[in-house]
Amino acid sequence: MSRTTFLNVDDTKAGMEDLDKEKINKLIQDASKNSKFFKQQQRREEDNRRRIEVKLSKIKSFTPFQIEQAEKSVDRYLAQLDKTRDLSRTFCHIDMDAFYAAVEMRDNPALQHVPMAVGGESMLSTSNYLARQFGVRAAMPGFIARHLCPNLVIVRCDFEKYRADSVKVM
Repeated sequence: MSRTTFLNVDDTKAGMEDLDKEKINKLIQDASKNSKFFKQQQRREEDNRRRIEVKLSKIKSFTPFQIEQAEKSVDRYLAQLDKTRDLSRTFCHIDMDAFYAAVEMRDNPALQHVPMAVGGESMLSTSNYLARQFGVRAAMPGFIARHLCPNLVIVRCDFEKYRADSVKVM
């Protein structure tokens, strides 16, 4: 079986520092290699690889003149955009990291001391920091997460509760 990149652990999320990436990636690969999800992701990865090859081939065929003309065109476009910018408003984006997990742990304090995630066997929405130490993360199938962390508690999503609580934050 060839190694895939789509299932590799992403240790850039908060709480996932200092993970044994090689060990976690092997567990993920082994847990998922015969699943429909894995096969579908392999097809997607191969399709992406082919599209990238086509684009790279096209890029390599550009002449220096074509590149210069494209750069000038982009510069003109950016200058036009700059004239229409509205800097009178400010936006603040708040990433409420592990929000669903925080709501569930608030409502069930026993979950604060165990690795837990919110979602289901087919897909997780988020995980708490204890679960992240095992490599469990959002957008990971729950059945794979259980291979990384056998004691993982998975709580079903309750979107009405999250919506109600998010209003309090805003």
